[in-house]
Amino acid sequence: THDADGNLYVSVTSTKRDFSRVFEEVMNPEPNGALVCLRANGSSELVADGLWLANGTAISPDEEAVYVLQSGARDCIRVPIRKDGGFGKPEVYSKDFPGIPDGMAFDVEGTLYVTCIFNHKKDADGKISLVGCNQIIKVDRHGRWETIIEDHSGKIEHPSNCAFGGADMKRLYIANMEADHFGYADLDIAGHKLRHQR
Repeated sequence: THDADGNLYVSVTSTKRDFSRVFEEVMNPEPNGALVCLRANGSSELVADGLWLANGTAISPDEEAVYVLQSGARDCIRVPIRKDGGFGKPEVYSKDFPGIPDGMAFDVEGTLYVTCIFNHKKDADGKISLVGCNQIIKVDRHGRWETIIEDHSGKIEHPSNCAFGGADMKRLYIANMEADHFGYADLDIAGHKLRHQR
């Protein structure tokens, strides 16, 4: 996620495990994630650490904060961006999601659309596995969320990310981890244009 000054915000899912072992933290979350800002001048800065499986990032349309999904905590945190370019203290923006969040996008009014990719399922022997959640939730500007899509027909299969596009920016495209196609939903409101779309 880029801001208007060209700074790139990158989530680090785990600072303790390489990608081949991240699944261990999905099953047993730990606060090993981080958010990093890669400045336009080439320098880098740690924005926040101790995050629970840091995942999708997005910058609010007013560019006053960067948002990060914590897959391990099933929530979204908000990190204020100060006018001097520094950062405020991370705070929980929305929580208790119906599934493990993965990706998100803002509309022009500041509402977030979040993909929920998995849920934990415990069998009779107590063994935990992951099952598809297949939900898209909408989070209003006060952090309240509601499910707007729940699909088990195969149109979305483990939705991993989403982005607005189309001629009027009102189509929400949905990437699927367990399918060979993209899904989409036509909404009544346009998405916030990312830096490269402006």
